[in-house]
Amino acid sequence: MLNDTELCGGESVPTNIALVCALSVGIEPNTDVDQSANINRELATAAAENKGLFFPAGKYRVDGNINVPTKGSLVGSRTGTTLFYSTLTSAPSIGDQVFANTVEDLMVSDIIFDNIAISFYGNTKKNIIVRYNAFINTKTLHTQNQVSVAHGNYIVKGNVFMRGRSYPGVGLSTYKNNGSTISYNFLGSASNKDKASTYIDVRTRNLITKLVDAKNAGQLVMDDDQGNYVSGWYATDELRNSSFFRNFFAGNTQQMLFNPVTQVEDIQRDHIIYIKQYDNVNVYQNYFTGWPTTAAGQLKFRNAENLVFAANYLDTTNFDARPYDHSPKLFMRNTYIFNNYINEGKVTFWQNFDDSDEKSIDVVDYLVFSNTFSATDMTIDRITRTARNRSSDFYITQSSNLYTGTTTEVSASSNFTNITLEAMHAKIPADKQHFLTMAYIAPQS
Repeated sequence: MLNDTELCGGESVPTNIALVCALSVGIEPNTDVDQSANINRELATAAAENKGLFFPAGKYRVDGNINVPTKGSLVGSRTGTTLFYSTLTSAPSIGDQVFANTVEDLMVSDIIFDNIAISFYGNTKKNIIVRYNAFINTKTLHTQNQVSVAHGNYIVKGNVFMRGRSYPGVGLSTYKNNGSTISYNFLGSASNKDKASTYIDVRTRNLITKLVDAKNAGQLVMDDDQGNYVSGWYATDELRNSSFFRNFFAGNTQQMLFNPVTQVEDIQRDHIIYIKQYDNVNVYQNYFTGWPTTAAGQLKFRNAENLVFAANYLDTTNFDARPYDHSPKLFMRNTYIFNNYINEGKVTFWQNFDDSDEKSIDVVDYLVFSNTFSATDMTIDRITRTARNRSSDFYITQSSNLYTGTTTEVSASSNFTNITLEAMHAKIPADKQHFLTMAYIAPQS
């Protein structure tokens, strides 16, 4: 009788979760025959017994959507290269997009997805892990995502996001998530692997190496420039009690992206990250660069409350709080910006209307302190707010925002209240105090 190692092409089935070897149930790699029907059938069978599928190294053609049920994990090889690819002109998806379907307790792990996306949607999705996968050559509309997770609690960890010139679009989308973590992900070109080594872990570095090796072996096509992102992360509504940390996002600086439909560069960029209407979100120890230096290339935060933005490294980009009057949440409350390194960038606050007695943005404790700046022009204001907002709750500690290697204070617009560092620290809630000692991470030189 064949043992599991032989059944899985020389690989042992992982034992951290219950899995069935895909080869033992008739799923075939390296045949150029669509396996989506086989995967759907065998995944449903395995999940009924609280098991998922293990796919050893090989190329699996997947030209149909894969419906992922509860316990229906999809796991690839850690030692070899498991590659799912689609020949369709629009990327199929793996997940479940039926709002009412309950899907929980599973992972999608260690797979290179060539023109395949992941999508989970619905308020009964929970305990789903998407980790150490790569997304490349994703044929979607430029407004669509490579990974989309909605409503439930998710872990999105250690994934590699790449978009070549002919594959513009969004990387990650979260929608109404509660209790999710997004960490150690890499977005951009493989040439940045070493630079990102201080942010991502060894497993993600190895995944990038797998991609390069697969390209060199002719298993997939990969442009040198993989930073063709409209946006890296969309969190468009009600992200709650969640954290975004140790991610490395490095797009390209093109003003407009190539459109494969019109064959011209006419796709507008839309922020490295764009997050609005959130509550209790921590964004820390990330690296952000790429995107044009216009308003379309900033880190955009809107109409929300309870944000820690700490110990991030911003390279030629801005932190931009930007509330609008057409949101149901007319406030920017408890925004804490500290311990960041900002190279050739600013911390800004702007809104699209003037406050009045009838309508205004309620600002409470907008705090900017202990940030390090680097810039060739040290004369301009690097911390600014619009006069359109009439709140008096904008605070800085002037002496703590300094240019790197100097005692030169960063200039700020005059409509901030300058308070002591002790008073600033006292404004940080008790459960956020630990961030005060957190230092930014510099990229590998």
